[in-house]
Amino acid sequence: MHTIIKKIIKKQGQDVITSKILVNCIDDEGGFSDIEKRPYKKILKLIIEEGYSRKLLDIGAWNAEAEMLARTCAQRSLIQEEGVLYVFACLAYGLGWLLKAPKVPAEVKKIKQQEAQKKAKEAEAIQKRNEEVIRKNAEEAARRKAEAAERRAQEAERQAAEAERKAKEAEIARKKSETDAQIKLAEEVRKKAEAEARIKAAEVARIKSEKDEADRKAAQKVIGKISNLGIIEYTAECRALIDSAYKEYSTLTVEQKTFVTNYEVLTAAKKEYNKLKKAAEEAQKKAEEIKKKIEKRKKESIHRWVFWSIYLITAAITFNRINEWWEWVISIIVFLVFAIGRYFYHSTFDDYFVLLKGPDEEELDAFIKENKSQERIPEKKSH
Repeated sequence: MHTIIKKIIKKQGQDVITSKILVNCIDDEGGFSDIEKRPYKKILKLIIEEGYSRKLLDIGAWNAEAEMLARTCAQRSLIQEEGVLYVFACLAYGLGWLLKAPKVPAEVKKIKQQEAQKKAKEAEAIQKRNEEVIRKNAEEAARRKAEAAERRAQEAERQAAEAERKAKEAEIARKKSETDAQIKLAEEVRKKAEAEARIKAAEVARIKSEKDEADRKAAQKVIGKISNLGIIEYTAECRALIDSAYKEYSTLTVEQKTFVTNYEVLTAAKKEYNKLKKAAEEAQKKAEEIKKKIEKRKKESIHRWVFWSIYLITAAITFNRINEWWEWVISIIVFLVFAIGRYFYHSTFDDYFVLLKGPDEEELDAFIKENKSQERIPEKKSH
């Protein structure tokens, strides 16, 4: 490209580098036909259009200022600096400022190498396709040969099957030619065997019927016990009936158990009894807890009375300077405190006093029922 630029400048003068005519002339001379020169057509157009070629001509030599101009062009146009420097060097060579021809940048050589590698890969791909076609043709020929061999084997197998069929037909014909006496003997043997089988089957059925009857009778006893359970209650008698029915059921065989038609009633009774047992145990536990709470509150009541007694006695001792009349009053109050405290501890009124301190309704109802059963709380008379 640098040689063509030099030739054009000689013909048209130095000012040609500031015009697009330079690009067209280089293109006409084939300066951009090689793959390594194609990218520089666009760079040269940019240099001319942006006025960098005019600035280069004004500098008048290839020096540091000219190189800086080329680098500035590369930075502003975002083009690879190595390519821009190469185009500027070609212009400087054409103007006679450089004696050595500028070298093509390594990037362009790399593109040329990549193009060569691409052509080599295409040639290799064509060779592989040819090899694949040859391989497929060989496989197709082998397949056809194998199919022909398979067809021959199938024909041989068909002929062998035909020969076997004919042999079987000959055997059937031979059997059909047996004498009538042999056929009659075979028929009699068959009938005798069938008669013996019927007799044996009847005996087995009779034995099974007798066994079923015995199993049904054994199961009937368990059915009767289950039917007599009645209403399930949490009592020892009810528990004994359920356990007895379970015990009788467990002594039956597997066949006898199949005749127990109301076994579901027994299992349901067991579940109901366990449910009642659990409810009774929970009620008993709750009653014990309520009783413990009442006892605890009784003790707390006694503790209060003891505290107040000690307080009054201490007060009496502390205020011993009071007159004789007040001493008698305090003595009577102390006596009444002890008497009322002992009465509260042993009387029903003490129970009510403790309960009215704040128990819940459930505890109060339980307490009243317990005292009614012991006839400690008199019933209110209706007016």
